[in-house]
Amino acid sequence: MGDCREKTPGRVILATERLILREMTEEDLPALRSMLQDIEVMYAWEHAFSEEEVRQWLARMLFRYREYGCGYWLAVERNSGEAVGQIGLIPEEIEGRSHLGVGWMLRREFQHRGYATEGARGCLDFAFRVRKAGRVIADIRPENASSLRVAARLGMLRAGRYEKPVGDRIMVHDLFSVRDPRAEAPDRPPPSPEQRAELEQLLAPVVARFGGHLKVGCGGGSVVRADCFPAGTASRTELKNSLAELGFFPCGGTAREERFAETLRLPFRHDLVLHAADEAATCAAVASCHRQVREGYDRIATWIAGATPGSYGREALEAWIARLPAGISILELGCGWGRQTQLLLERGFRVTGVDFSGELLKLARRNAPGATFVQCDAAEFRSAERFGAVLAWDSLFHLAIGEHGAMLRRIASWLEPGGHLLLTGGVRPGIASGRMQNVEFPYSSPGRAGWEKLLPEAGLRIVSLTDDQPDHLVIVAERPGV
Repeated sequence: MGDCREKTPGRVILATERLILREMTEEDLPALRSMLQDIEVMYAWEHAFSEEEVRQWLARMLFRYREYGCGYWLAVERNSGEAVGQIGLIPEEIEGRSHLGVGWMLRREFQHRGYATEGARGCLDFAFRVRKAGRVIADIRPENASSLRVAARLGMLRAGRYEKPVGDRIMVHDLFSVRDPRAEAPDRPPPSPEQRAELEQLLAPVVARFGGHLKVGCGGGSVVRADCFPAGTASRTELKNSLAELGFFPCGGTAREERFAETLRLPFRHDLVLHAADEAATCAAVASCHRQVREGYDRIATWIAGATPGSYGREALEAWIARLPAGISILELGCGWGRQTQLLLERGFRVTGVDFSGELLKLARRNAPGATFVQCDAAEFRSAERFGAVLAWDSLFHLAIGEHGAMLRRIASWLEPGGHLLLTGGVRPGIASGRMQNVEFPYSSPGRAGWEKLLPEAGLRIVSLTDDQPDHLVIVAERPGV
């Protein structure tokens, strides 16, 4: 039993148990013709190649070898040296994103012997180990059953569908992907905050639409993990359809915790777990988010009170105050250390300040002794009294994504008919995290379009939405009178 590597004309890239994969040369034109001009091999392309197309194909592979260091390689039997087919790594551009793809094409007489799986598996190992690729994809015609089986044997998971230009035609291809399994190794560096934020930003609009909570963290090794806790009222079918639009498809798990393959929209390794609609689990996840915010403000209360300029938000607040009837009662959600509370008292209003940070309320009671203060989460505040106005300056953006609609409905219930509302939020939809004094805070927003939808749904009429700084929206609204 021999090995043909010493006799091969092209540069050898890798070897498997039965195959050698090497770069093609002009000497390989007869082997290429045996594949590219066989309609049974090329049925997924829907035509056999002409002589000119065969030569163009070889020229394209030679260019890719020079430019990218990869392409379709000729797969030959190690013992006989006979060409089996073409198997290799191909640079792909899909919907404006660059990927490394794996592909295979076998001569008719060598099909159904496991060569495609063996050669493609060798390419994946080469991609991960030598080229340091984090992920490899494959695009396959939906009717190509044999290639779909190869992708399954390689452990590739569905990643979407797209329309691929092939010559002068557009052909639908299913996308599959597989990740370097070493990304999950415990000795790999953890995912970066930027990677977590990217996954949050991608998923946040879906969670905002269907309600619930999103928690993003480390899934082990270099993997970012997102846990989605949908609200009990969410349609699971519609939710999964929205996730599919982003490139997330189910790949296993249980009815309680369904796992999804990662999307090709993000370049790093990530997992998504969709939990069953469970009010207790959702509430626990939301409570964890709120606790993080409360503990954070307890730690930096004194610093933030001294670091915030007195002029911050003053113009918008003064314009809103000018709309208010004299002497009304105002509910201030997230009153902080009493900066705005003091101004409202000076203008003759009666103020009830709500904040869940005990340290901030200690400062507020000193700064605005004439107000009534309540220490609790705004989402848990209860009052039999109705107020003439509600102020929520830089507080609702600390809600967990998906909570904004319910909070606006609560605010509407606290307002008297004709009552006024001033709140701030993010212009863009999504989730973010920020740091103050090395303390991390979560932020979220339904975005401008979300606010425009949620406010009327809560029974509030929008008066104005104004950007007063980057990604900071000042919203004035009213509860219509009787």
